[in-house]
Amino acid sequence: MSTDVSTASSAGTATTAATAATVTKASTDVTTWPEISEMKESSKCELVISGAEFAERIHRSGLDMRLFSLKAVNFLELSKLELSVLPKEIGLLVNLLHFNLQHNRLQTIPEEIGRLKKLRMLDMSRNELTTLPASMVKLTQLDLLNLSFNQMESVVALASFEHLTHLDMSFNRLKALPEEALNLASLSRLSVLLVQSNQLETLPEKWDHLASLKTLNVSQNQLKVIPCGLADCTKLKELDFNHNPIEDNRLYKLMQQNKQKAMYDYLEKQLKLSNESKKGGAGGDKKKKNKKKQRNTASESEEPVLIDVIRIQKSFGEQQQPRKVIIDESTRNVRPYILCCIARNLDLTQEGKLKKFLSAQTRLHEDICQRRQAATMATHDLRHVPGDVQYLADEPERIELTPLGRKKAVTAKVFYEELVAEAESQRKEKKRNQLTGIHKYLELLQGKDKFPALIDSEKNVISFPPISNSDRTKMSADTTDILIEVTSSLNLAQCQRTMDALVEAMLQLDLGKTVTDSTIELDEGEQVRSVLDLEPVRCEDVQGNLRGVYPSRVDLQELAGNIRVVRQDE
Repeated sequence: MSTDVSTASSAGTATTAATAATVTKASTDVTTWPEISEMKESSKCELVISGAEFAERIHRSGLDMRLFSLKAVNFLELSKLELSVLPKEIGLLVNLLHFNLQHNRLQTIPEEIGRLKKLRMLDMSRNELTTLPASMVKLTQLDLLNLSFNQMESVVALASFEHLTHLDMSFNRLKALPEEALNLASLSRLSVLLVQSNQLETLPEKWDHLASLKTLNVSQNQLKVIPCGLADCTKLKELDFNHNPIEDNRLYKLMQQNKQKAMYDYLEKQLKLSNESKKGGAGGDKKKKNKKKQRNTASESEEPVLIDVIRIQKSFGEQQQPRKVIIDESTRNVRPYILCCIARNLDLTQEGKLKKFLSAQTRLHEDICQRRQAATMATHDLRHVPGDVQYLADEPERIELTPLGRKKAVTAKVFYEELVAEAESQRKEKKRNQLTGIHKYLELLQGKDKFPALIDSEKNVISFPPISNSDRTKMSADTTDILIEVTSSLNLAQCQRTMDALVEAMLQLDLGKTVTDSTIELDEGEQVRSVLDLEPVRCEDVQGNLRGVYPSRVDLQELAGNIRVVRQDE
């Protein structure tokens, strides 16, 4: 697999790569790097060092320190190199505008980074950072700061970042967003704030200083209350607080239905009531009016509480036997973890429902699946998956499938090579190193001698994770029963979390059919909105030993909203 190093002309901005040169194979020179020599002899200003071959070179002999004498460089990427230390000489590259350090093993950043006062974009995602140097406050020109997928426990000091428009601190260990961290006039340009998948229990009450905020993602935290002060963010268009134990059922239901305007209107109304109640002493009539409003609000909450039910049965139908997935030992060193389950009696007939379900999967791949680095999911029309499924790893030329969206069957080797060629063509055409679509995930199989695959009882390949599933099992609007698969190279717990998130997304999209079931116990005032039928699938090794089952008794315990899990046939 080739590794890319790109350089671009100094004429233009950091993202300009009109005169980019591409080196498709890393040199094995252990003393000096030809790429650095080329940069020193030219006027090019973009340098991208990324990938396994360069990581190996650095492991053997370290970085070519001449890199830090390239004063003309304004775009530098040092990613996927397993760097544990960033040399303090980084402070010499004073003309840097864009610096990408993602996918390394950095635990600290040297204070010298504060010398890069022209920096506009800084990406330190997917490292092991717990804190940042105090000198960061000198980077006053920052427009984008990405600290996602680290181990940060507190919010970076934001007072000096008056040009900041995009801040990503998702997938960290944040427990709070301090009021003083966000209530700053200097953050008036902040447009995107991403803090999903942390440990947040509360949010600040006041948000009026974030006048430009358009996107706020606080999903997958421990929030019980969404502050009505968000209504002061008059430009807010995209608010996501899914996967939180929100106590306000009405607000959470609006979130489930993705009714952004209705959510904002609701928060605005609550903010107005809150402000009026704080004034106090404004006259008896006003107090009575406020009390009347509160009574009306209370009466609205006394409407029937709609409940989504997850009904788990071992099998549906008299003639059906529970499905199994047989895990071959060959997957151990490739992609060893898998969970599957079956969802039955889905309703995808309503216009747009199928598209929304597929879009939800795409979002989850970017979010909880960490851009497929942590896990990959696929859904199959069960009508086209006969019998039990085998999960194995084999040589790429021995795996044959018709990839999703394609007409002809090809081997996994040919398909992978075609995608690599497409990715290279895309890089050259767009003169940039960022890939889109399926091409973003090719690196997950880089250097693998064997590829994973799921095969049905008739020896048809139905899935090639983490790249694509088969076109023959794709879903359609008349699909009612599906097989869901989640695979991971990390652990089984990641598969379980991904399954939980997908099931919750299916409930939010109202994919279950509305049914009447007298066996479902309801509290007073509750009413069943829809029922999602799940059938567990047993994953076992070739000797019949259990490797995993979903949903098990311990799954589906932390879903947000009004969800009732009913286990039958136990």
